[in-house]
Parts: sequence; structure tokens; C-alpha cells
Amino acid sequence: MKKSGLIIIGSAIVCLPASFSFSQSKFQIEFGGGYVINLSQNRKLGNYGNGWGVHLGGAFSLNRSIALTAGFDYQRYPFDVEPPIFELRSNKAQAQNDGRDAQVYNLLIGTRLISPGKIVSPFISVLGGVAFEQLQERFPVVMPADDGRPQFHKNFSEGWIAIGLGAALPIRSNLNWLIEGRFATSYHSNDVLPMMSSLQLKF
Repeated sequence: MKKSGLIIIGSAIVCLPASFSFSQSKFQIEFGGGYVINLSQNRKLGNYGNGWGVHLGGAFSLNRSIALTAGFDYQRYPFDVEPPIFELRSNKAQAQNDGRDAQVYNLLIGTRLISPGKIVSPFISVLGGVAFEQLQERFPVVMPADDGRPQFHKNFSEGWIAIGLGAALPIRSNLNWLIEGRFATSYHSNDVLPMMSSLQLKF
């Protein structure tokens, strides 16, 4: 494995106050979404632009400073390249790249380290998981025996890790508003920066 250790440097500037004073509630459900900046170049996601994502997950508070998290993310990236034109060697015909939106399904687990405060409670999160990626990019096969038919990238899965910065704002006694930015990288060096906003419901 060339890159089995996936490193993610996350940076997100969070300006939301949050107090985990009502964090006596051990179980939380989180749902939200946001904008995803695609930093990948010359990789699987290299031909796709910035996208969007949605998140559904949960957290279990071990104490006021540590929580375990798990969840599911769905991300979508638009195909975004100027399609180059290729000349097919067999019949001298021309064809061009095209593609559809890339779809990524992430299963994740992690740990959230919280610094409880009266107004702002910032946190650092460390996460990892498995991504199931569906790329629908099409390109011509330039081979001597080429018949002009396109090929498609197949679906694949890979591991990833991430580090994020965030904070929370209490809305009600059982409801927080979380905002977080992460920098994540994967086995195939797909680097993305999700900027997510979520509601956290406490039980």
C-alpha cells in the first residue's frame, strides 16, 4: 500500500458560541449539510468541482470534554472540466470527455475533544471511515485497435481520515447548532474540505 495512512489536516474557522452545560445528556442526534471544497488534483476527483454534502449521525458523551461520534455523509461533486478533444487512432474520428456528477457515500466514526465554555465551546474532531465513490466520467480509449467506444470509471471504495475544528451554539436546553470545517484525505489522495453546519438534538 502506497498510502494506507491517510492524513487529514483540517481547518475550519468557527464562530459559533456553544455551551455544553446541558451535556449531561449523553446521547445526541446530529443532522445538517454544507459546502465541500474539492482540493484534489490529478486524482480520482480531479475532474470535479466543489460540491455539497449532507450529514446524519450521532454522538455519545463520555464526559463534558470527550464525545464519540458516528454517522453517514452523502457528498455530490459536479463534473467540471473543459472536455479535451481526442483523435481516435483507428478511425481518425474525434471524441471528447464528458461526465456526470460524482457521488460519495461516507461511513464515519470519530472522537470529539471539547473545550467547554460559558459562551463558546470549541472542539477538535478526529475521524476516519470508508468512502464509497461513484464516478461517472467517460473518456475515449486511444488504442490502435480502438473502436471508438467510451469507457467509464467504476465504483470503488477507499479509507479516509480527517481532522476538523468546530464550535457549537446552544439554541435551546436540548438543542445545539454546530459548525465545523474538516480537511480530509483518502487512500487515493482525494483531498476535500467540508464546511458543515448541523443541528444537534440531545436526549
